Amino acid sequence: MLAGFFIVQGLILSWLVRKVLQAVLRHDQTARVDEITLSFLSHLAILLIWVLLATSYAHLIPALNKLGTALLAGVSLASVIVGFAAQATLGNLVSGISLVLYKPFRRGDRLQIQAPTGLEVGEVEDISLGYTILRTDDQRQIIIANSTMAQQTMIKLSETSRQNSSKS
Repeated sequence: MLAGFFIVQGLILSWLVRKVLQAVLRHDQTARVDEITLSFLSHLAILLIWVLLATSYAHLIPALNKLGTALLAGVSLASVIVGFAAQATLGNLVSGISLVLYKPFRRGDRLQIQAPTGLEVGEVEDISLGYTILRTDDQRQIIIANSTMAQQTMIKLSETSRQNSSKS
């Protein structure tokens, strides 16, 4: 019964976070709110809600509390091994978070970057937590790891029309 209460509470809180996100996007007439940032923050908030609820539930049940303490040593060792194995992926994730939060470029901006084929120019089509996708004028997609995007010098050739219209 206690587990059911925590699950219902998690579902309600997750639903509230999604509704707040939709309300913010709906009421933003100036298009100043970045959808990617809000989506990322809402997913992060929902993950945090579920982790906190699971932790609270585990602390209320004595058997789970003792089991959690016993498994903590094994999990910590496994996390170190996974961390070393996934170093590049975690680097892309952290770089993706910084690109989403600092916004050196946005969807629709035209960028010039250094690619293995030489200088490439493309429009930012998507920014995920792992990769940034540019669409070139000849309709090729350039998919770049965010750790690479965060480390290289790029030239912003033009900004999105949304930004230009909100500046006037």
